Amino acid sequence: MVVPARGGLSVSVAGRKGPALAPAKTPHTKPFLAGYLMVASGAAALFLGGPLPFALLGLLGIPLLLIGRDNLSWFDLPLVALLLAAMAWAAGRNMPDLGWGVTLLLGLMIVGGSLTEAYLRRERIRSIAQHETEDRSGAGDLIASIAAVMNGITPSEIDLGVERALQQIGIHFQLDGLFVLQEIPEGKLLTCTHSWWDGDWKPPIEWQEGVECEQMPWLWKELAHCTSFSFGTLDILPAEAQAERSFFERGSIRSACLVPLRHGDSLSGVLGHASFHEDRDWSESHKTLFRTLADLLVSGLERKRTALALLESEERYSRLSGGVSEGIWDWDLKTDVVVYSARWRSMLGDQARELRAGSKEWLDRVHLQDLAGVKLALSNHLSGRTPAFECEHRLRDSGGAYRWMLSRGTAIRSLDGRPLRITGSLTDINDRRIVEERLNHDALHDDLTGLPNRVLFIDRLEHSLGRHRRNKDRLCAVLFLDLDRFKIVNDSLGPNVGDQLLIEVGNRLEDSVRQVDTVARLGGDEFTVLLDDIKDISDATRVAERILNALQKPLDLNGQVIFTTGSIGIALSGKDTAVADDLMRNADIAMYRAKSQGKARYEVFDTAMRARAMALLKLETDLRRAIERSEFMLAYQPIVAIESGRITGFEALLRWTHPQRGRLLPKDFLATAEETGLIVPIGWEVLARACRQAAAWERKFRLDPPLTISVNLSGKQLRQGDLVEQVRRALEDSGLSPHSLKLEITEGIIMADLDAARSAFDGLRKLGVQLHLDDFGTGYSSLSVLHSFQVDTLKIDRSFVRNMFEDPRNGGIVDTIVGLAQVLGKEVVAEGVETREQLVRLGDLRCQYAQGYYFSLPVDAASISGMLGMGIRDAAGMLALPTGIETSPARDPNWGGPSPASSPFVPVRTK
Repeated sequence: MVVPARGGLSVSVAGRKGPALAPAKTPHTKPFLAGYLMVASGAAALFLGGPLPFALLGLLGIPLLLIGRDNLSWFDLPLVALLLAAMAWAAGRNMPDLGWGVTLLLGLMIVGGSLTEAYLRRERIRSIAQHETEDRSGAGDLIASIAAVMNGITPSEIDLGVERALQQIGIHFQLDGLFVLQEIPEGKLLTCTHSWWDGDWKPPIEWQEGVECEQMPWLWKELAHCTSFSFGTLDILPAEAQAERSFFERGSIRSACLVPLRHGDSLSGVLGHASFHEDRDWSESHKTLFRTLADLLVSGLERKRTALALLESEERYSRLSGGVSEGIWDWDLKTDVVVYSARWRSMLGDQARELRAGSKEWLDRVHLQDLAGVKLALSNHLSGRTPAFECEHRLRDSGGAYRWMLSRGTAIRSLDGRPLRITGSLTDINDRRIVEERLNHDALHDDLTGLPNRVLFIDRLEHSLGRHRRNKDRLCAVLFLDLDRFKIVNDSLGPNVGDQLLIEVGNRLEDSVRQVDTVARLGGDEFTVLLDDIKDISDATRVAERILNALQKPLDLNGQVIFTTGSIGIALSGKDTAVADDLMRNADIAMYRAKSQGKARYEVFDTAMRARAMALLKLETDLRRAIERSEFMLAYQPIVAIESGRITGFEALLRWTHPQRGRLLPKDFLATAEETGLIVPIGWEVLARACRQAAAWERKFRLDPPLTISVNLSGKQLRQGDLVEQVRRALEDSGLSPHSLKLEITEGIIMADLDAARSAFDGLRKLGVQLHLDDFGTGYSSLSVLHSFQVDTLKIDRSFVRNMFEDPRNGGIVDTIVGLAQVLGKEVVAEGVETREQLVRLGDLRCQYAQGYYFSLPVDAASISGMLGMGIRDAAGMLALPTGIETSPARDPNWGGPSPASSPFVPVRTK
């Protein structure tokens, strides 16, 4: 824990890694045993007739025995005495020539080792127990104590405070190192300004000399749009992060969690938490605490930077105004007459003339809140407790306004030390105090909205929780608000409109709560509300409803009418929320639940949400391990030409063989993979495997025309700068013809980022691959957009095909899509074909291709090779195979290797 002290820092560091032994008093086992040997030998010599020198030696052993008396239990004493006496007696009778000296050696060898080992074992157990008891202080207390120190130290102590904060965090979380890289604006360099490392490791010279930001463009771009970035191993970094990989490898860093440091809304540096010796998973609780630490460091470093700028400004001003004198005063303590200089008077707006008056002229002008402090400072100096009088206070000027002044003086004393008079000066420091107050305000408030920031919000929340602990009836609640679709507004209308939107949202939030409540902006489009002293959860839900209603009203920003909504998570104080981080985490979890349930709503936290959040966290961890362990597999489903019945190709479908949960379908894990970015390395691996398999079939079976392979691309893959290069590499490494590869992109992904999609399509077309628009009809693309992208094929979503007879509207949609494709000169693939009636209807509509359970379930590559080896090339051959699963397609079992039928393919025919 860190405890602030007057005039500096006082830091007490928690224990080291592992169960390290706690400090204990130095053992005195050796002198104790030596003393016992000497006493026992002397006693034996005295009572058994041994030599006189050994009897005297026993007396000398008594001090050594007393020195080490605490190191063995009293239970051991009779045993030691008995053993040593027996050895002494035996030596006296049977070995007189060897004498009693042998007794000492034998006793030391037989007894000393085992007793020492037993003692050290007891000490080790006691020390570990003591360490575990002392190391139960929570991370919340650590952060709170660091915040107290950072807010209480002077700007000149900021660097020391940051270094010690890094040391405490590193020790508490058992990290190998922490470092702060800050951007130096003049050279656009990243320089390691603060660090702590476990052991003798030192940062590379390039870290100290500075690394150009342009050398790590990928990392800098990622950090600019996230609240934290972590990698458990360097192997999961994408190909475009090669420079970053080299940067971390030169620093021997295997795993890291990076938190951006922001000056306002711009990125100014990085707080890094590093692991050198092992790969490491970084939990959300770690990231939340690290983000709080980053806010504290930014606040402190900003104070230091501003203080230096202020000092430089003051020095310039002092040089320019060196001839301007301060106000002078001279106080005769015996007569209570004070002479005030003309400058003293003019500084307060009075007539510029010297004046003789009493001390009342001065003290009556002092602000009531400062008067006691002025009198105390005077009393301390006049009584000799301080070497000089110095006090900052407010003085009332002639207009009735108060200005900050610095009064300083020194007493003139008699020979016996009595104060006779005090002479001093008055300096106008009003401008400086205004700057300091503004800096203190800015350190705890958001630059854009003026609302409290995370540091101030956490501080108020901790106080509120403290009141709740003292009085269980005084509840508090945290509302975590995240604006829906804010990025779209910011990207389409510009950051200025986005900033105005954030300011207006802050105003509406303040209008929706009481004056005693706190509204804060955490950063980006995230806001929090602290409701203090409420009766129950219904008070919090009523406020959430008011906020949602206020946000739904239109906003007029520079002539742009904007509608916005928000998702709110609510967490109530209770026995499971001992510290602020607990309540913040719970509200954050509830907010994400609200977003997943449709946005523009609120959700109240419950323990089931935490369980779901932990499950998602475990799923993310399992995904990372699955990549390392190659647990993903591919299944293939045939695509059939309806008119000829010929198999034209296959679609590669991802399956995950989970060690505990068995085989999982994409719907069970793709959303998490997309959110965490793991979909990118997974997608590239799927692409490479599918190309290799298709090329192998082409070489082995020499089909004419060759079979095609269809692979899905995710939205994150589409936005990767090396997309075209990844596809080119997969084709070159496998030897597959570009025309045999069909890349499928959903309509929604294209519409989410038209510019990225258009750039990717242009590059892919130049490679010669075919492009399919997947799940067509489920998005909102216009005909102009559809035409401008020049896709080769439209894939009709399975939901329309499955219900084309049950719902006439679905049948009409299928008819429309096929007709549209014919007009635009594009091919059509119908997904989800399960019955012959559907297939016949699609053929009547002149739909070219079909795919679905009517032909086959997805199967593994070996089954396809077996089918092709049997000479089966068309749907007729597949349909002639025995039906292996007579169940509804809605109960399609997860594919898990070869089909359970006796033949490679398992057609499912329900009619």
